[in-house]
Amino acid sequence: MQRLNGLNVDEDLVKRNDSRLIPGRTRFLNPVDVGDLAVRGWVDGVRLEDFLETLVTTEFDRKVAGRWEFLDDVIVSGKIVTPSINGIKMEEIVTRSGTHKIKGRKVIKGDVTVKGSVAVGKINGKNIRELSEIILMKDRPQEICCTATFKGPVTGGGINMNVIGTANGYDVSTFPRRLESWVRDSMGRVEALGRGLKGVQDKYFEYLRRGWGGEEELAYFVEHGVLEVGSVTHFIGVRFGGDEGIYCIYAVPCKSAKGSCQCYETRVLVMDRDGGLKTSGSPKPHRYFPFVAPAQDGAFLLYSDSYADRPGCASPEAQLMIQSLSLRGGLTLDTEGEGLLGTVTLQGYPMGFLSDVEYFTHDRRLYMVVCSYYDRRLESTNLKAILYSYDELKGEWVEIQWIPTHGAKAMALVHHRYGIDLVICNAFDSVKRSATTKSIIFRFLPREEKFVLIREVTTEHASDVVGMMSASGKVLVAIAQEKGDVVGGGGKMERNSARVVVLAYSGEKGQYFVVQNVPEYGVTGLASFALHGRTYLVTSSPHFNRIGIYQYKGASGFRLVQRIPFKGVGKVHAYRKEGVGMFVVGSSAGRSRVFRARVWGRGEGRG
Repeated sequence: MQRLNGLNVDEDLVKRNDSRLIPGRTRFLNPVDVGDLAVRGWVDGVRLEDFLETLVTTEFDRKVAGRWEFLDDVIVSGKIVTPSINGIKMEEIVTRSGTHKIKGRKVIKGDVTVKGSVAVGKINGKNIRELSEIILMKDRPQEICCTATFKGPVTGGGINMNVIGTANGYDVSTFPRRLESWVRDSMGRVEALGRGLKGVQDKYFEYLRRGWGGEEELAYFVEHGVLEVGSVTHFIGVRFGGDEGIYCIYAVPCKSAKGSCQCYETRVLVMDRDGGLKTSGSPKPHRYFPFVAPAQDGAFLLYSDSYADRPGCASPEAQLMIQSLSLRGGLTLDTEGEGLLGTVTLQGYPMGFLSDVEYFTHDRRLYMVVCSYYDRRLESTNLKAILYSYDELKGEWVEIQWIPTHGAKAMALVHHRYGIDLVICNAFDSVKRSATTKSIIFRFLPREEKFVLIREVTTEHASDVVGMMSASGKVLVAIAQEKGDVVGGGGKMERNSARVVVLAYSGEKGQYFVVQNVPEYGVTGLASFALHGRTYLVTSSPHFNRIGIYQYKGASGFRLVQRIPFKGVGKVHAYRKEGVGMFVVGSSAGRSRVFRARVWGRGEGRG
């Protein structure tokens, strides 16, 4: 067939498998899928070959002659080579990695950090190189040629100053000779003044002896009353609501299943309007060790559930009960709840040998120190003091330190501006089997929560300790000593036995030093008080049946002003009533006595 409807089949029809040149215009009304399309003419009025020459693609390198504006971010993975950016030539741009020379003025509003070296001409109009040669540097010796005025203090630690010329117009080389001359002259004047004062003091005491019948009988204190209680082991003063009260602990006989033991009772002592003492309420009995420890505006009642003062009553361990006394309504033995502050278990530490307890607070935290004394009948007594802190969240005491002791009989906390010190009186060295041992002083370290040893002092049967502050602010510690050996049939102490040792603290040297041995023998009780701006020390000696009252006289130490005979004298406690100095002294006979200050020529002894 050559033709179909007038069309040449071989020439005009387009077959699927043949190539054809279509010279005419063909319009496709439906979509047409084309494999490869070669167009030599125009596409929509655009010459396709010219269009492809200017088209930017991702496959070919192109040079863009026109201006292009990108409305979104452009990410360039390779390098951009351009002579300028925003009209700024590339050679004028400062980069981080290149070396540049900046000719113009630049203002940097933020911080500038230079990790390398800076080479500059001037800073704020100053040549730094020239300035460094005239300013003082810490790391090199320099010579100051002009006058320098220091308006603030100049401190040099360990600096040796070498002055070649003069200081304030004086030849410095003559200073040592001038100083030695001044010291010799001053020491001579001081010694002369001391001799003159000693003469005045001797005349004063001679006047007292002639006027009042003996230097030891100047009656500063007179008896004020009698208190009927048992054999007192402790008088303990506490403060509550701005007032002061006293707890009294005394021994009473009791019977146990294992033999005769010593029991105790605790009573409240109240003051009358003249400062006298009387018992209040019923006594609180304790078969075992009782103790009332003063705390900040309150007190704690302590007692144990085992007893060891007789060989048949000893227990290998003990429970120390600790209760808080409610003092809001006045002095009482009522507690704020059974076992409010918990219990402490002391293994191998029988309560019959518990000798003293001290409380203190630091940084709103409560601490307790417990110590024991040595008894030859119970070799297993642990010779230690234990420091506890109270965990308020858990409601329990946490043991934080063991402090080695030698049969501690008493403790005292000394609070002063340099810190908190703990003084422990050691009475017996169990290793050397001797009453001559070392009493010890510790300083509390708040950050480490522990005591560290700062001083040891040799004592013989140390029995009591008291810390005090003189009117001039000097920190003093007195330690009573009681030697165990006696001579004769009257129980008198040997005259050469140990005295009351007094130590003073030196803030400059950070140490305690022995400054005096007060001539009182066989002393078992100490107390201190202030009266008329003076500091007094009270001693009680059951071996000599007397009370000694000493006044602190500065560099002269404690001097005796009064002795009071007292048979069976025991523990002593000083207190005040409306500014009047008072003290109460226990007795082994059960009749304690109260004394009131009265100075001849002054009336009542008000401090």
